[in-house]
Amino acid sequence: MFSATEPRISESVEMYESLGMEVLLEDIETENDEDCNECVNGFEDTIKVIYTRPKRVE
Repeated sequence: MFSATEPRISESVEMYESLGMEVLLEDIETENDEDCNECVNGFEDTIKVIYTRPKRVE
């Protein structure tokens, strides 16, 4: 898990998917962390949290 903005979001999604990983993007949540609000203030709509995991084999 890590957070990024464009163009790193698209680059990361492409790279992880090419490696056979599942990728999930979520908006960053800062409501419960006052310290975190300071560093993302004004960029909340552009920062995404990127989660990855190996694709499940069925």
